[in-house]
Amino acid sequence: MNKLKINYILDILLGISFIIVAITSIILFFRLAPKYVVVEIHNLSGIIFIVLSLIHIILHFNWFIRVTKNMFTKSKGECKK
Repeated sequence: MNKLKINYILDILLGISFIIVAITSIILFFRLAPKYVVVEIHNLSGIIFIVLSLIHIILHFNWFIRVTKNMFTKSKGECKK
């Protein structure tokens, strides 16, 4: 599987787990359902979100380093503001 497909699937899964965590947070905050029902879903989706986020950071680590270096090095034609 190529990197584009992996990133796409990873982003979809991150989005789904984020939505589940957000919805269950609202349900827990406003006490819209029994806590014992929602808390397990909330915790599991939170752990999944953390794991997927770590995978995302690992896959994009080189990009992050390049962008960070680029932000803190001055180009020859760039004037200081």
